[in-house]
Amino acid sequence: MGAAGNQGHIRNDAQYAAMLAQQYSLVTAENGCKWDSIHPGQHRYDFTACDVVKDFARAHSMAFRGHNLCWGNQNPDWLTGGSFTSTQKRAILVNHTQTVAAYYGTSALAWDVVNEAVSDTPGAGLKSTVWYPDLPDYIDVAFNSTRRVFGGLLFYNDYNIASSRDGAVELHPRTYEPLTSGSRSKSNSVYELVRGMLSRGVPIDGVGFQLHVHATYSSFDGVAENMARFAALGLQVHMTEIDVRCAADECTLAQQAHVYRELLRVCLAQPACTNYESWGFTDKYTWYGTSNRPLPFDESFLPKPAVSEMLAELAANSSAPA
Repeated sequence: MGAAGNQGHIRNDAQYAAMLAQQYSLVTAENGCKWDSIHPGQHRYDFTACDVVKDFARAHSMAFRGHNLCWGNQNPDWLTGGSFTSTQKRAILVNHTQTVAAYYGTSALAWDVVNEAVSDTPGAGLKSTVWYPDLPDYIDVAFNSTRRVFGGLLFYNDYNIASSRDGAVELHPRTYEPLTSGSRSKSNSVYELVRGMLSRGVPIDGVGFQLHVHATYSSFDGVAENMARFAALGLQVHMTEIDVRCAADECTLAQQAHVYRELLRVCLAQPACTNYESWGFTDKYTWYGTSNRPLPFDESFLPKPAVSEMLAELAANSSAPA
């Protein structure tokens, strides 16, 4: 059971830090391990922010999950504005993945090696980014180079891929708007992506389902089906960035609690689902905005109905961790 943690809040809000340590057994750095924070100069690394979260995890006997080693967003200006050839980009990517993964070593349980690479447009392939199409095999490069220095779990992470059914609408993680295409086409694209990686011998251990959803989300059977097909490939599934939007004029907290519990139920029923993690834990600090009330604890750190529902599901499931 995990949550994303922010290095600034860990340092400056004692109540936030205490609750994160008390309630969760895993933490992911919200932003501190991304390129713009950790690699601010072409020949300079700054591990300060990422280290805050890693050290917090170690101090409280929590697992530390790395996020992320390669993405099309939150990259430094020197990378996005540089006139690099594909050969140079390959070398930059290898250097970054190996430097960061080696630095954290066994402190990290897993890394999201590549994040959000697949287009939201059905059939459009990969997104156009600083990496693609200049470096068409960049996903393979990132995973292969990371494996050379890191023996932990390697994940591909994305949004709008959790359900294998039409009509399972997730929310875009930057515009907050519903993704009208649903998740079936994109989940199929990611399935084919990782199946192709496995066929080529590219090392990948799992897929992260982000699950930014609204309190009206109901495609729990579709999530279970999708998990099963990734599990059949021998992969783990992590629910990595769960939040359930529930503004006061849109839904009740009971509806939100139902979504949190049902997603947990699906995870607990699938042995390949080994991590259930919200993107933050308190409405005081959320990229959605406090008024959208997306997280299990309110802005005063009080538990919402989602907490009691998840605890009830854990208690009802004999395979749940203590």
